[in-house]
Amino acid sequence: MFRKFSKPVVKSLPLAVAVLVATLVSSASITQAKGKDARVKSFSFSASQLIPGHAINVTSSTGERWDTIAGSNISLKISFKLKMAGRKAQVVRSGLFLGVCHKNLCGGNPLVRSYASLPINPTMLSTSQIPVSTSGISTVPYGDQIIRACNQYLTNGPSTVHQFTHPITVSLSVDTRKRPPKFVAAHPEAFQGGDVSRQSSFRVKVKCIPYASLIRGANPVEVKLEATPRNGNSCPRNTRIKTRIAYHYDRNVKFDIKRNGKTIKTIELKPRKINVSHGPDLWVIDREDVVKAKAGQNRFRIKIKGGGESQVKTVNIECAPFQALFANLQYNVAGSNSCPKKVWETTTFTANGPGSLVYQLVQENGSVSLEKSVNSILKNGQYKLVKQRVLTIHNSIDRKYRVQVKGSSGIRSSWARLKVDCPPPADKVTPKPPKRIKTVPAPKTDASKNPRVKIAVPPKRVKPTVTRLICKRGKVRAGRCYCSAKHKRVRIGKKAFMCKKRPTVKTAPHPKKARTVCRGGVAKGQRCVCSKRSLPVRIGAHKYKCVAKKKARVNKHNGQRANPRKRRSNPAARRCGPRKVFVHGRCIRRAG
Repeated sequence: MFRKFSKPVVKSLPLAVAVLVATLVSSASITQAKGKDARVKSFSFSASQLIPGHAINVTSSTGERWDTIAGSNISLKISFKLKMAGRKAQVVRSGLFLGVCHKNLCGGNPLVRSYASLPINPTMLSTSQIPVSTSGISTVPYGDQIIRACNQYLTNGPSTVHQFTHPITVSLSVDTRKRPPKFVAAHPEAFQGGDVSRQSSFRVKVKCIPYASLIRGANPVEVKLEATPRNGNSCPRNTRIKTRIAYHYDRNVKFDIKRNGKTIKTIELKPRKINVSHGPDLWVIDREDVVKAKAGQNRFRIKIKGGGESQVKTVNIECAPFQALFANLQYNVAGSNSCPKKVWETTTFTANGPGSLVYQLVQENGSVSLEKSVNSILKNGQYKLVKQRVLTIHNSIDRKYRVQVKGSSGIRSSWARLKVDCPPPADKVTPKPPKRIKTVPAPKTDASKNPRVKIAVPPKRVKPTVTRLICKRGKVRAGRCYCSAKHKRVRIGKKAFMCKKRPTVKTAPHPKKARTVCRGGVAKGQRCVCSKRSLPVRIGAHKYKCVAKKKARVNKHNGQRANPRKRRSNPAARRCGPRKVFVHGRCIRRAG
């Protein structure tokens, strides 16, 4: 019996141990095994801002005062030194808290970050973790202190930028153990503080950001536009534009009223101040204008110089068809007594809107003498179609005309009389007919020889006409044409001359003489004059140099340097040393 049951008992023993171990592990995952705290010999801690440029930004939600800390991150550098007694002592958990706290009471302060064992760098402090009291007292006073400091500079609302630094204290709490725990929680609860805590303070930059609409030069807080067309069917139609512009600061406002993207009116005004009990004061412009809206779709908008515009308001205008309402024809004759005379013909039509038409000029007998088209223009609030012609009348005339719209509209003007009187010229004389030759019958005695004899009457003596001499660009003197010295007389017709300009003869310029250069002396003409102790030596074309006589061997004939390659004609001129004689081209010692 023992053998039968001993074997199953031995096999079930490991299973029981495994169940016990799993139960212990599961209980350790829920609550961490407690142990004794380690003895801390020394603990130092310091915190500083890692990036100095990071700041706490304070904003305004209503534009009345600063009341909100904007979310941002501040990088912190954590430095600490911890010395514990015992070889197996270690840090189980640690956490960084905002404000001053001690040991396990740090759970009431905002937790910046918790660590599994020791702190690591960098550590981010979120400004959203800084509490601001809405009612009552906050656990950490830093948020209220920062907002209170910003509102000390409050003038006409949060309208300007202010910067300062504010101290902040953080606490590092460490949970130590004398011996390391056997089981570590897989998902530990929020860290509430350890057995040892230290504090450190640093200063953070605070920036009070002004309310966007209070910054001078900012866009307006309100731009409204209302467009209402008036009743009727005329085109273009008067439309009332109601504008409202509001700022949080005082400034002159200049804005444009635009229709379909084009500026139709520009206005510049100074706003009026409105006191607001809750919030910043307002500077407001309320204005009404009347503009023209064309047929079809009209898109109105207000655009402010410097920034800001309203929404687009669309106004649809339906107009009656174009129609001429009235026609008029008028003639104005110049007041001169002679002909030809100038006559101004003015045709005017009045219409109900913009458009064009074709009109006819009709005579009294019904014939059409002219047909033209004309376009409308807006003049004094009415649409006019005006056409004007200038006529030149050479003879007397007395007729009636009127204008009418081409087609069956029935619009025509009344009859206009065109009367021009041209008197006959006073110097005009009717020429007399030439005298005929009288025929006288011959006497009867001579009838056989000359049956009829013709007797001519001598014509009237006429003075010969003298042709006038023409002299263009010249002068006529004593029947001749004279021209100036620069002009030549040319015949262009019978007793007609013209003075033409003589062609200019270009001559070649005289060659310039080369300039003589004399270094160390004076150049006189083409010569180089040197001092008595020097002679001119040619060194180039028209270039000379004064050289001392001892140094220069100069040709006496032309003043040039002697050729150094040429041999001396007298070899005896060569010098030998003392007690030596030049013989046969060499120096030998003198005998004796």
